[in-house]
Amino acid sequence: MYQDRIEPSASARDAVVENLQQALAGLAAGLDVRFVHAASTLATVIDTVNRVIASLDSIIHAIDEQTGKAAVRILRESARELTALPMLQHERVNDLGVVRRAAAELNLHVMQIQEVLRILRVNGTNLKIAASGAPSVTRFADEMFARFDAGDGHLKGFMTTLQELVGGVATVQRSARLIAAECAKVIPLVPDRLADDALELQAHQVSIADSAAGVRSIAREVQGRVAVILGALQIGDISRQRLEHMVAALQLLNARRLEAEQTAAARALESHILALIEAQLADVAADLDRETGLLVNALGELGPHTGELVSLIDESDAGREGHAFLHRLERGFTDIDVLTEQLRAGTSKTLTMTAVVIDTMNDLTTRLDAVRLVRADVQDIAVRARLHGERLGTAGRSVAIVAEEIGSCADRLDQAVNGVGWAIRELGAVSVSIRHRHETALETDPGPKLAWSLALIREACRRTDQGIGEGGIDARELIQTLDDAGSRLADELELAATISGFVRTLRELGGQVAEIEGTDQAPLRTILQEIEAMYTMAREREVHRAFLLPGMELMAATQSDTLDDGLF
Repeated sequence: MYQDRIEPSASARDAVVENLQQALAGLAAGLDVRFVHAASTLATVIDTVNRVIASLDSIIHAIDEQTGKAAVRILRESARELTALPMLQHERVNDLGVVRRAAAELNLHVMQIQEVLRILRVNGTNLKIAASGAPSVTRFADEMFARFDAGDGHLKGFMTTLQELVGGVATVQRSARLIAAECAKVIPLVPDRLADDALELQAHQVSIADSAAGVRSIAREVQGRVAVILGALQIGDISRQRLEHMVAALQLLNARRLEAEQTAAARALESHILALIEAQLADVAADLDRETGLLVNALGELGPHTGELVSLIDESDAGREGHAFLHRLERGFTDIDVLTEQLRAGTSKTLTMTAVVIDTMNDLTTRLDAVRLVRADVQDIAVRARLHGERLGTAGRSVAIVAEEIGSCADRLDQAVNGVGWAIRELGAVSVSIRHRHETALETDPGPKLAWSLALIREACRRTDQGIGEGGIDARELIQTLDDAGSRLADELELAATISGFVRTLRELGGQVAEIEGTDQAPLRTILQEIEAMYTMAREREVHRAFLLPGMELMAATQSDTLDDGLF
């Protein structure tokens, strides 16, 4: 039974319902625009947050972990190599001392050979005189001179190579003295600094890892807030659909009013449906109030996280301190580059001349066979000279004396050639050591490594500067965007109060659940089913359930309704 109360007249009631229908339709039509703007603001925020995080990542990973470890290793290796350089130079100087001594021995023995050949030429002339112009001896003496000429040619080539060796050794020794002077300037200063830089770079890597963890943590928080905002944005589409359904329900109600007489049953039907619409709108208002509140609050809570990102850029090791460290490291490497420039130049020159020395020693070893050939020729000449003396009988007595002198020269030549062989063997032994040190020096030259480290740090500085510049601008822009967006969106999304006003209007119309006994319930059942058929969300059905007549059940949801239920 209806309680006694003052109700508006039928015409006034109709006007209120019609106005309500139009107001709800207008609100539903404009709802998307408000939430599209909110979504656009959110997209801007998300994009800016992502850029800030990307800028921080570029700062943090200006030197990635693998490259950073390689840089630390190279700095330590360079420090060890520079520290070991004086000892390497000392050993190289010792090797060169051996070469110089061996070269001096070679020079002495070659001069002895040349002296023996000069004496042999004199003996050749004496041999012709002693043989009184005997044709066989004259031919033999001429052959001797030809062999001596060939020997002189071999010796000249040998001496030329020997002089190249001596000159090369002298050049290397001058370079060694230059390196020693430069070593005195940079050692232990540079190796100690490199070792310290390696320790600092390693510590910087640890700090970078901490900063990265901080950025990841903030990023996760931001992502969580964004997820809340994205979920809250769904309320716009949900509310629009529900409002449209209520507008359609009012249209059904108006159509039925025009078709049916205004009997007590008709008024009860209208009151029942208005109560249903009031309940649906109250539920929409509550959902809107809750979800828009979540949206605005989540946007506001992005502010502190943005502030943390700015702090990381401005104050953390990934920002100001890391920036200062990298630039200080760059300046240190530049200073080291200047300090070691002469050292590297001297080392390079030494390595070049050492290669020449090695090649020259190899050439002398090859020419040793030519010197031995001279010895063999002289020994052969001595034997044949004795034979010529024996054939000439009494007249060959003078020839035999000259032959003995030639034999004595052959013995002296043999000793000199053996001395050459000994010096060559000593050169061969020391060349192995020199070659090994040469190859080691080529492999461990700190110059290219330091150049790589300097290039690495310069690139890291560039990326850090760029990240700080871009990230700082984006972060401050984000703070301003959030400040502006929060209050503006709160005003734009203030919809719950408007819908609550519609609810009050409906309540004033006196809508209530019908109590129909002994009357035809079919019209009300029909309109309730028609309204239910519009629903696309589970929440609408739940509100609707309270307004079903006795014996009525909710209709089975369609496949699309089930999908919408999962979404909303």
